[in-house]
Amino acid sequence: MIFPVIDSGDVVGYVARHTWSKEEIDNYNRKAKRAGEYQIRRFNNSTQNDFVKLLYNYDAVIEDETDTVILVEGIFDVVAITRKLELYDNPHFVAVATFGKKVSQAQIYKLQTKGVRTVVLGFDGDAVSAIKQTATELSPYFEVFIADIADPTKDWQDLTDTDIFEIFSGRLRSPLEYKLSKLQE
Repeated sequence: MIFPVIDSGDVVGYVARHTWSKEEIDNYNRKAKRAGEYQIRRFNNSTQNDFVKLLYNYDAVIEDETDTVILVEGIFDVVAITRKLELYDNPHFVAVATFGKKVSQAQIYKLQTKGVRTVVLGFDGDAVSAIKQTATELSPYFEVFIADIADPTKDWQDLTDTDIFEIFSGRLRSPLEYKLSKLQE
């Protein structure tokens, strides 16, 4: 599958993902390595751009109309949240991806220029350190909440619609609440 990365109406890159599961690719690659054959890459991204300066689904953020961005790690997280929360035609809440577990100053600036006021940080549940760091980086510029995924083995694609609604109705944490809750674990 190939996903275009669009920035201000221009296709500036792509993310390609193999359709096999991680387990299928790992199994194939183990056999291929022993046989000295070509190994399959799960992802293959364009190399002519700097992903640290881009946000996936950025063009869905409407200047001075989108109040809240749900900031996630990857394209499939954007797809899952948009589908499960039915955000297709909602200009006020938009899911965007950072292409990883961190946010750059360029990405922060992009959100600021569109007038975003609130960021819900939705990194995967196993990314506790990255969530804390990113929340600290975002806090001077936005009101920040963290979507606290209770099960660290799950990401947005694995969660049921009910799980996601429970997160947004009762497990949004301020950065301080999140940090304190993770001290107790």
